[in-house]
Amino acid sequence: MQISGSLNKMQTKCNLSGGMVDYNLVIDGKAVLPLNDIVGKEVSIKFNGSISCVHCGKKTKKSFGQGACWICFNKLACNDMCIMKPETCHFAEGTCREPKWAKQNCFMEQCLYLARSGSIKIGITRFNNQLVRWADQGASEAMVIGKFPNRFEVGKAEKSISDAGITDRTSWHKMLKNEITNQPFEEVLESVKEILNPEQKQCLLDTPKTITLDYPHLDWPKKVKSTRLDKTSEISGVLTAIKGQYLIFDNQVINIRSHAGYDIDFKFV
Repeated sequence: MQISGSLNKMQTKCNLSGGMVDYNLVIDGKAVLPLNDIVGKEVSIKFNGSISCVHCGKKTKKSFGQGACWICFNKLACNDMCIMKPETCHFAEGTCREPKWAKQNCFMEQCLYLARSGSIKIGITRFNNQLVRWADQGASEAMVIGKFPNRFEVGKAEKSISDAGITDRTSWHKMLKNEITNQPFEEVLESVKEILNPEQKQCLLDTPKTITLDYPHLDWPKKVKSTRLDKTSEISGVLTAIKGQYLIFDNQVINIRSHAGYDIDFKFV
């Protein structure tokens, strides 16, 4: 079977009690194929040499961020540096790229969470988006530990925590090899409580709940070799696992999200 079109990040679905993450291939903005069903099959992804901006649809020689052309990368608020570093929010200064977008996305309730995806990391996301965020990061376990009124406030809390030595990054090599720390969440949570100021502590939950996620796999790789379609126009092999936004083959892995907008042929037998 072959499916062709512009690639988007994989759609993830899981329920509030955790369990198996279901993946769908998304082409031209539509979910077209349940990927869990083809783990163990021979799969190939061929790049046809064309890239389209995921925002405006225009052709671009190179994508920036997560599928933007250069103009959209510099124009849209979703591509501003404050998305990566929310503690640098400049909305109050009147210099936000898209104030209306910011009000709809940044000025709503946000989660502060801990996730186990290799080591334990601190992270933030919109409230009710946490399951998607955790699946995208390949978290094996995670818990919401606090609720904050907006991205700026939760960003300041996250920055304080990461500056104190609790990482805010995912070790994707360890995550893909399923090398997961067994450090208790409770130890890290106690450290978080010592780091935050009294006002920030008021946003912490009294009884955080741990969610466990599973991912479709035959085997986890012993070594991880990442491949890009810019350098290798066709990737093929037995699909042995899916985790985070990665398809894991018997000899290489590919980050689907980083190829958003690429025109591809996706085949499996």
